[in-house]
Amino acid sequence: MQLTLTKARKLDQKLTEKIKQMSAPQTVEVRLKDSDRDTVMGIVDQKRVEQVKAVEDMVKMVQTKYKVRSLVNQANQSSGISDKLNKMAEMEASLSVYNTLKRTPTTKDVELLADELEIEQSNQKNVSEYSGVKTTMNVAIMSEETKNSLEEKQQKVKRELEDLKDEVHGLNFSTKITLDSDLVSFLQKNKVL
Repeated sequence: MQLTLTKARKLDQKLTEKIKQMSAPQTVEVRLKDSDRDTVMGIVDQKRVEQVKAVEDMVKMVQTKYKVRSLVNQANQSSGISDKLNKMAEMEASLSVYNTLKRTPTTKDVELLADELEIEQSNQKNVSEYSGVKTTMNVAIMSEETKNSLEEKQQKVKRELEDLKDEVHGLNFSTKITLDSDLVSFLQKNKVL
């Protein structure tokens, strides 16, 4: 049986839920006044067999889940999805850097900045350093041109990221994994497929 990667991921989620729902009996309740020793031991032996079977079924379900994951990982690698996902993570990290730069103040026109500096320096000459007037000035170093250029690069990365997401989405629907017949039978028997 073949499944697209999208359906395989849904199967993985179903397997996770099925595993959470499974349990193995830990104890058995027996009525003390109506049970003799042989009856109690017979009940316990029966529950032990059920317990071992339940544990084996849970382990088989876990193994099945990881077999499906392994098939998905192999398909991701061979189809190029893994590389694309890595590139998407890189692009999202880059966008985060660009977003922090959006809040960065920019310098004014060079002539205005020079005039402002001259005025501040002139004011400082007329006032003693000890009079409480500020003696420093913060000057933004990013120019409007640089900020605009970075915003253009950010927009380009956003467009490329959207294109890459579309590619991965398409690959998830077109790339398939193959489940062998034993796996399919087990999944059907356990009402997962």
